[in-house]
Amino acid sequence: MKPVSASKQTALSELVIRYRDTVSSCKKGHQVERIVLNAFLRDPICRKWADAITPADFAAYRDQRLLKVCSNTLRREFSTLHNLFQVARREWGIAISSNPLTGLRLVAQFERDIMLARQREGIAKAKKEGRYKGRAPTAWAKADQILALASAGMKKVEIARQLDLSLRSVFRVLGSPSLHSG
Repeated sequence: MKPVSASKQTALSELVIRYRDTVSSCKKGHQVERIVLNAFLRDPICRKWADAITPADFAAYRDQRLLKVCSNTLRREFSTLHNLFQVARREWGIAISSNPLTGLRLVAQFERDIMLARQREGIAKAKKEGRYKGRAPTAWAKADQILALASAGMKKVEIARQLDLSLRSVFRVLGSPSLHSG
């Protein structure tokens, strides 16, 4: 294997190949890691110079990759790639200012954002079609009971327990000016 010089620009693909052939091949799970790295080599991101790769590049790769694989698969792939950059910087002397995967918001928050966006879209569509009315206002349905128990001298905590409501809901009903005007 031809050594990669630290002084010349190095394509990411060169680092991936070197890592696959020298570091990964010594690991217990090298067959699976080889498949992952070979698949990664087919991605256009590997044509970039290693020192020009940014977290934004990997964020775009992450977003595109999540359309094909689950989050745990991507997390394992990123673990391998993170280690690749660490080895390239520390052991091979490749001039990369920082590991582009460090600090990258990984999958959990991204998936949550996608889930919430889909939920908002679904709610908007259901509202438009007249099928979504929102959550039933449990505490407001029991407002008369809350007011009666409070005026009878029952503590707010006891009211919440008896009516199976949160304490915050009891406070919200009791603090509403519209229920006290009349």
